[in-house]
Amino acid sequence: MSIHQVTVCQPRELPLGDLLLPAAKTLDIWLLDIDSSAFALTIDQDKPNHRAVSDQRRFARRFYTRLILAAYLNQPPAEIELHKSAAGKPQLLPLVQPPLHFNLSHSRQWLAIAIATDQALGIDIESLSRNPLALAERYFSTQERDWLKQQAENELQLAFNRLWVRKEAALKCVGTGLAGNLETTISSLSQSQNNFPDPKQDTVTLRPKNLNALELSIVNWEPEHLDIQAAIAVQRLPDSVNCYQLKCAR
Repeated sequence: MSIHQVTVCQPRELPLGDLLLPAAKTLDIWLLDIDSSAFALTIDQDKPNHRAVSDQRRFARRFYTRLILAAYLNQPPAEIELHKSAAGKPQLLPLVQPPLHFNLSHSRQWLAIAIATDQALGIDIESLSRNPLALAERYFSTQERDWLKQQAENELQLAFNRLWVRKEAALKCVGTGLAGNLETTISSLSQSQNNFPDPKQDTVTLRPKNLNALELSIVNWEPEHLDIQAAIAVQRLPDSVNCYQLKCAR
């Protein structure tokens, strides 16, 4: 399997115990379905309280992020302090040594966390329905919009998600924020509409405000049978990727 495309996640169960930090040139990815975890929602599903759903998921995301980071750092989860940079990128404070780079993304019940020790990274995951062509007109380049319009109608949502997660992951990697930068974040595209992403040229070029253009590599991540599209942006492609799905019994 090409390192550009990751599909299989190994199941892991709690308690995690201590985890080894990823080696250099290695990337660890975690996937959690927080609605089916030990913190699954207990509200009346016939009359859902949407605010309660949102609050419960927000709590679960922070809980599990701390839990996983604590396992890598051999610390109690309560001692893990998560903060956000001015652009909204999550970070550990105080900074740990050796450095632990991480990024997270969520969509509906899914939480994804990417971890590395040798480089900054960004991850984005999508399972939500969007209005692909309307959003493409606002945020995609001419080349990206033309490529999207070539896709079959039943493949349009998938194609849109693949482009979107790459652009957002790249911006999250450099920590510049999304506002005003999505339009200048350009994905590489295969010449064949049926061969995307292109494993030989799978990059995103960033032209954020007041910064020089930067090209990032993309690890494409589409877990089997879960209808999720995701991407991890890095400066250098890793030699190996470990993908885990955390499962929690009630």
